[in-house]
Amino acid sequence: DDFLATMNVGKSQYEKGDAAVAVTSFEKAVQQQPTSIDARLDLANALLAAGQAEQVLPQTKQVLGMDPQSGAAHYLAGCAYLLLGQFQDGVKDLQQANDIDKTVNAVSFQLGIAYEGLKNYDEAITQWRETVEFDPEHPAAFYRLSQALMRKGETDEAQQMLTQRPGRSPR
Repeated sequence: DDFLATMNVGKSQYEKGDAAVAVTSFEKAVQQQPTSIDARLDLANALLAAGQAEQVLPQTKQVLGMDPQSGAAHYLAGCAYLLLGQFQDGVKDLQQANDIDKTVNAVSFQLGIAYEGLKNYDEAITQWRETVEFDPEHPAAFYRLSQALMRKGETDEAQQMLTQRPGRSPR
């Protein structure tokens, strides 16, 4: 089947770190099967990785038209909005992804970034606390959490976050 072969080529290219080339393969897969949610999500993901955030949104919109409960589509749209500096739209989509499946830690992390972009540090802190609670090996979440705590003047807790963070060598 040409469609499956095209998808496999795209996945292989993406896994090798060549998102821009994978985009071409996934675009071909979408042409072969326009109603394939997987092909559109893979294309959106590759576009995001290739730095083409504005091109992600039409793909996620198509997926959400077919499956309004697609947490992956909401997540990818939210990440695209963050890259475009559209934090309010990012919060909306990421919150929908979070409502669909609260177990995906990446959603909480990105939601924290979206709230930070809106200068809503309390909500950002809430999201990053959740991230480190469920993934204590997430150095970026520890760092962002500590920075947000410092902005709020909670320097003792911020220092504690920095000393707890993964990858830090003990003294």
